[in-house]
Amino acid sequence: MEPRQLGLLSAARRHVRDAEHLLAEGPGRSPDQAWHLAGFGPECVRKACLADDLLDKALGHDLGEAADALLEWGLALDPHAARYHLDGWVDSYPVLSKWKPSHRYDRTGAHDDRDGSVTGLVQAARALVDRVVADLWADGRITGREP
Repeated sequence: MEPRQLGLLSAARRHVRDAEHLLAEGPGRSPDQAWHLAGFGPECVRKACLADDLLDKALGHDLGEAADALLEWGLALDPHAARYHLDGWVDSYPVLSKWKPSHRYDRTGAHDDRDGSVTGLVQAARALVDRVVADLWADGRITGREP
């Protein structure tokens, strides 16, 4: 993998790990910040699989339908990336459709996890990031020493 891709992969894993820590019970608990960070995990791991950094920039940070349409086009151009099943995530994990990068501006307490949505997002992010990392490792694109 290229350095840009490895950086994105590292960021994806870090965002999910940090979201899990922020959601854990204790004095540093912050469901709002866990919500904010968790969504960046799937979008970073998805970009890490794409060979073209122009597509990476065009996708931005969103995980919604517009990003899925652009991703579908990109996967047609990069059949190797299609192997990682980077599309249709919102259908498989509907909680992803509720996440937007702009949530960083939400008032404190907007994502308190009483309804389990933050936990659901963090779990979806973990599942997606772990699956893609495992697939990349199985394909020999990363080793145990890489992020």
